[in-house]
Parts: sequence; structure tokens; C-alpha cells
Amino acid sequence: MTLSTDQIPRRDISLDFIRLIAILLVICIHVSAKGFGPMEARHWWAVNAYESISRVAVPLFLMVTGALLLRRETTVPDMLSRVRRVITPLFVWSLLYLLWFRYNGVHTSGWIAKILQGPVVAHLWYLYTLIGAYLFLPVLTAFFQANALKTQLFVMVCWFIGASLLPTVAVITGKHYVGINWHFLPLYAGYIVAGAILYEKIKFQRSPLYWAFAGWAICIVGIAIGTWWFSVRIRQAHEVFYAYESPFVALGAVFAFIALREFGRRYISGRSYADNLLPYLGKLNFGVYLAHALIIFLVDVKGLDYDFINPWLAIPLTTLAVFFISTALVMVLQKIPYVRAIVPA
Repeated sequence: MTLSTDQIPRRDISLDFIRLIAILLVICIHVSAKGFGPMEARHWWAVNAYESISRVAVPLFLMVTGALLLRRETTVPDMLSRVRRVITPLFVWSLLYLLWFRYNGVHTSGWIAKILQGPVVAHLWYLYTLIGAYLFLPVLTAFFQANALKTQLFVMVCWFIGASLLPTVAVITGKHYVGINWHFLPLYAGYIVAGAILYEKIKFQRSPLYWAFAGWAICIVGIAIGTWWFSVRIRQAHEVFYAYESPFVALGAVFAFIALREFGRRYISGRSYADNLLPYLGKLNFGVYLAHALIIFLVDVKGLDYDFINPWLAIPLTTLAVFFISTALVMVLQKIPYVRAIVPA
């Protein structure tokens, strides 16, 4: 989903690896989400487990964006070019999804107005967020380049408290304990800055691989148990711990970024198959994100969904099937003149 991969002197395969894992996790979220309902259902814990594992996906994409783009100046032409490359596929894919809904009996009017107002299908929300991020990228770049690491870490702690911890506490308790207006610390901007800091400014003396994976695992358990606890408390399934402002998601994304990057550097980068395959898959990544929901709709009609067999197996198998079909589709579309604009590399 990160469109500008030419911003670093030498391609970092570990970032391509993170993006591959992230797109698989995004698909997993959307495959399993259909089963997040009655808690007495046999599949509920399988859905909860896979959802909890996958919730770092979009934060990882935002962090890779920060790692790639905050180290250089951004001009107005740069901003407009990036925005244009998002707007075209956003508009076309929105129309395609509206056509799909109409074909299936869901009739809506004012299509252009609907697209302007917001996503016509859930996963397209990220493109609207990405447009905002690109327009305000110079602000984030200035903060990243002009301030010392200690200052940046202090601001990031404030970001975690104001954009993650306190909003989650407010949802759980129904109370606001601190009257400070934290809207100056946008949630998604924080993930972008966090990715740049972790990538560029924090150097570990010892390998963080194992403790980073352990930290991510602890956060996954926290998301799963927190979701179960709060859902039991209010007597209906609730996604507060899945939200991107959830402290477990925010901390899990940091641990996942560190762990996956270190794993990629240690075990994947430098191997010829990976050095060729991962950059190519990276060029398909954005198109796969755009197309995968349609593929989920299509395979669902054929009975391939989160519980076509035991959900513990069905969810990963369906996720992989959707990924490979989406990848094949995007490979074809990118070879067609003009059409490739809706699945930009």
C-alpha cells in the first residue's frame, strides 16, 4: 500500500517483507470479521484469535510509509503526485464495488457524492487516510528531521497516552479522566512518525528479534483476552481492543515492526529468491489491497469463507486463497495499458 518505494538509495528487502506480512494480515482481518458475532458460536475464539494477531496490519503499513518518506524533503509536486496516484484507483474501485452491490440487489443513488463523502466499502477508508497523510507529510517530515530523538520520544509517549491509552479507557469506563484536548496528536500520524524513528534513529546494540516477537505475542494475548473480557462484560461482542487506538494494537505494531524487520534482515535479505520476489510482490501490494475485498465477496459466494471447515483452518486457508487470486488478478491488470493506473505499482 505504500506507493513510493523509490525514496531510499538501496531497496530494503526487510520493508518489503513487512508489507507482505501486513497485506496477508489485512486479508485475514476481512476473512475472519464475518464471524465476529454471537460469542456462544463455536467459531468465536478462532475468529478472536486471528483478529487479534492481524490487527497490527494497517499500523505496519503506516510505519513503512514513515520509514520510506520522512527522511527526505517533500515538495508540493511530490504531494500532488502521490495524491493523484491514490485518487484514480480510489474512484475506479469505488465504482466497481458499487456496481457489485447493485448486481447483488443493493441499489444506491448519488454515486459520485457517496465516493466524495467516504468509503463505499469498508477497506477503502485507508485510501482516504493516505490522501490526508500525503497532504500533511511536510509537517511530519519537519518534525522528524528537525528534532532530537529525546524530543521525538517524549512526543511519542504523549501520543500514546493521548491518542491510544485514554481514548480506550474512555470507551471501557465511559469516563474522561483527563480534560486535555489530545486531538493535536492524530492517531495515524503517530504511526507514520513511529516507523521513521524505529527505522532511522533507534539502533539496537543487541538483536531485538526474540524479545520483539515476545512483546508482539503478549500484545496479541492482551487484545484477545481484552476483547473477550469486555464483550462478556457488556454481553455482546465489541471491538474496542481491535481498534487502531487500542494500546495493545499500538504497542503490538511497534514490536511487530521491530521483529519483522529484524527477521527480514537476518533470514531473508541477501537471498536471491527473496531479493527478486519481494520487490515484485511489493509492486503488487497496493493493487492486492484494492482488489482483495471483491475476491472475498466472490469466493464467499462459492462457499469459501471463515468456516467452510473448522475455522482454525478455514481462516488461514481462505486468506491464502484470496491473496493468491488477488495477486494473479493484479499481475494481469498491471500488464494492460491504461488499466494499470487503477493498480499502481
